[in-house]
Amino acid sequence: MNPLLCTYLGRISYSRAIDLMDRTVDEVAGGAPPQLLLLEHEPVVTLGRRADLEHLLCSAQTLAAEGIELTETSRGGDITFHGPGQLVGYPILPVGRMVRRHVERIFGTLEDLLLEAGITSSFDSENPGLWVDQRKIAAVGIEIRQGVSLHGFCLNVRRAHDGFRHIVPCGLVGRGIVYWSELGAAPTVPETAHAFAGRFAARCGLTPVFEDDRPFSTDAE
Repeated sequence: MNPLLCTYLGRISYSRAIDLMDRTVDEVAGGAPPQLLLLEHEPVVTLGRRADLEHLLCSAQTLAAEGIELTETSRGGDITFHGPGQLVGYPILPVGRMVRRHVERIFGTLEDLLLEAGITSSFDSENPGLWVDQRKIAAVGIEIRQGVSLHGFCLNVRRAHDGFRHIVPCGLVGRGIVYWSELGAAPTVPETAHAFAGRFAARCGLTPVFEDDRPFSTDAE
């Protein structure tokens, strides 16, 4: 089977992650093996291609005072928050026009992980994400460049920052956010990253090869 190179980067800035992602896209488009970058972001509010600034509930100055970066991004979707306690994954694979199948593989893997922990979630095609009742636990935002997927998903694992209070997440009024740890015993973010990598690779017919900047850890964070 062909490899999927899986790297866990720990907690890094959004700009550093995007720089790395962009370089990796060029490598994969040039024939290098597909890669899966897994990480946590430092606190950041990102504006997708369809972002409505009315869904930002405070000023950029307020965000900066709280150490939250505000930045535009090329992914699809509206406005969201990333920060400590969330697993962010950037699967960088040749997908051509099979974008829907790519998204289904991401959400199918996340759904399986949650179900193994006794958490039933459902995919909402009108408001793309995984939902537990009326609360969103995972989101996706994809871009295709040179036939290669970039950006990816965010799974709320352990609430470690309250940055969501500054936005209307994904522009959905009246629907909230939930973290895995609020529904039951949750793994650490590195444990979740490792579990996702193996299951996602299998769905893609690939063999996960872990090439970490930092080794995966199963210790408590």
